[in-house]
Parts: sequence; C-alpha cells; structure tokens
Amino acid sequence: MAARRVVLCADDFAQTLATVDGIVALVGAGRLSAVGCLVESPLWPAAAPRLAAVATDRCDIGLHFNLTQDVARGVHRATALPLTIAAACLRLLSWERIAVALQRQLDLFEREMRRAPDFVDGHQHVHQLPGAREALVAVPRGVKAAAIARLGGRGLRQRLVAAGIPHNADFAGVYGLSAAADFPALLRGWLAGVRDRALVMCHPASPGAAGGPGGDPIADPIQTAREREHAYLASDAFAADLARAGVRLARFRDLAGPA
Repeated sequence: MAARRVVLCADDFAQTLATVDGIVALVGAGRLSAVGCLVESPLWPAAAPRLAAVATDRCDIGLHFNLTQDVARGVHRATALPLTIAAACLRLLSWERIAVALQRQLDLFEREMRRAPDFVDGHQHVHQLPGAREALVAVPRGVKAAAIARLGGRGLRQRLVAAGIPHNADFAGVYGLSAAADFPALLRGWLAGVRDRALVMCHPASPGAAGGPGGDPIADPIQTAREREHAYLASDAFAADLARAGVRLARFRDLAGPA
C-alpha cells in the first residue's frame, strides 16, 4: 500500500525569534514540508533568507495571511478573533478591504523571497470567513501563487473547486495549545486518521525565554506548547511514528492527482 501523502505545515514563522530558530532547524532536518510566514513581523526581513537557505527543494514556503493580530508590535488581543468572526458573519468585512491587506502581505512576502508564495493560508483560520475567502480566491489569481492551502470551510472549498485552485483533501492539527496537552499523542492520532493528501498544521518554536537581554522581544502566550511540539518533531520518535503510520511528508505539489 502506498504511503499517504501529508503536508506538515508549521504556522507563525517570524512571529518570534523562537519560531524562526525552531522552524529553520526543523526544516533543515527534513521534519516539515511547509511553513506559513507572518510577513508583517519586524523579524521577517532577517528571517526570510534563513528559511530560504534551508528550504530549497524540501519545503514549501507560504504566506500565513493575518487579519487578527498586531504582528508588527507583537500584540496579542484575546478579543481580536471573536470580533473578526462576528464582523464577517454580519457581512461587515469588506472583501475589497481584505484584498488590499492581502495584496500588501503578498508584496511583503515577495520583497524578501523574490517570488510568489507556494501557498496562502490564514492565521487563526481567517481564510474561511465571508469576505476573506472571496479575497483569497480573487487576489492570488492575479499573481503567481500556486495554491491556497489549509482550506477547511465548505463555502471556500466550493469556490476553490470552481476556480480550479489546488487544495488539500483533509485537515488536522487543531487543539488548545495548552501547556498540558500531549502533542505526541495528538499527532499520532492525526497521522493515523487523516486521508491521503491531508494537511496537518503545527506551531513549533525552539526553547527560549521571551523578553529580556538576549531573549525574544515579543512575548508568546503559547511558548510552552510550541517548545513541546518542537521537541517531538525533532526527535527520533517522530520519524518512527511517521513510518508506523504509513505517512510520508509531502509538498503541496505532491497533492495533485488522484487521492
């Protein structure tokens, strides 16, 4: 039986120094097959060439489109996502305004990477929201984005199929990101359960204290969970679990063709 193809995508690259260091190390070790980048971060210009240097042909690099977090200042607002969801459901999110934000972030990506992103997905899943999904389908068709990935909403999936835009066939990776979560057990379960051509997201970061001399300038409320993810993904146990589950890490271009 052929191994199931799974894209393992690390979100939030460049949100903190720890996400940069941790994700670069995992990509270099062949433990990730996609990385989503927060390009509004002040860390992005210096972080982008580090990622490009290790990704080469082993990993897709995409835009992690952000509408809910003040990435430039490292500000986490607990109300940002609920308010954005409410505005979208009430049709108060103009897709034209979102398209401007998306184009700005695409420009920031291309300025550093010298090319279009391999995929576009949404920070905190904003790509699925009314208004955002129209912009995500419309804007990247005008540039060269190869795929819009991590697309879970039914309405968005219908738009992608109609537009002929590649997307994953299954999705996993959602959990509370609490310090008490057993990430290895969760990931083993996801790998056992997803279909071929699936996307699994993760949020790893290297160990490191936020703030202070030599530390991250940006506080991260889920740093402990990120460190636990990183430790498992870097371990021999993760490689063994992939083989045991009959899964091979794939890039988005590998998802084309029959499931």
